[in-house]
Amino acid sequence: MFCENCGYDFLSGALPPAIDEPAPEPASQAPTTDPPTEAPAPDPGPAQTGTVRIDVDLDYFALMAPDGGVDAPPDGFAAVEAPLKGDEVLIGRTSMSRGVFPDLDLLAVTSDPAVSTRHATLRRDADGNWTITDLNSTNGTHVGTTDTAIAPGQAVALAPGTTVYLGAYTTLTLHEPETAETADSADDAAVDDDVASEPSDQGD
Repeated sequence: MFCENCGYDFLSGALPPAIDEPAPEPASQAPTTDPPTEAPAPDPGPAQTGTVRIDVDLDYFALMAPDGGVDAPPDGFAAVEAPLKGDEVLIGRTSMSRGVFPDLDLLAVTSDPAVSTRHATLRRDADGNWTITDLNSTNGTHVGTTDTAIAPGQAVALAPGTTVYLGAYTTLTLHEPETAETADSADDAAVDDDVASEPSDQGD
């Protein structure tokens, strides 16, 4: 005679042999996922180290093309302010066949056909001073004057505000990048001008 609950044998006084029960399966866990990673910030590239004003000069054009043969500058051309980035800037015009992609593509800006593919290079030293070197261009590079072109391969110092003449009619004028201090000075000067221009209320 056995107990229905535990299987105890009332005659022999023995318990039934233990039966190994399978271990319970571990509770299922949700799959773990790594936290999302932020995409790396895009490379801003070289910092701006200056600004150049690109314009056209009709007097220079008359000097370089007195007998015609070169199209005149575009009518109503408006000067362009372009940033200079890095310490070396190639000036020229893009040539897909030669694989030349200048930092300043003057053909794209002024349509000047007399700018060479690799016309000149601007370089900035550790003290922030700029030089320009003509890269043996076809029509030369003039610095500060249109009388004589600089010698190819020779670095010539460029003071801020100096005008560079190249191609048939293109001019470049270098400026230092605006800093917070210069911006504040310009704002202060603008305020002073506004105050000075206000009419005074004076009695007779």
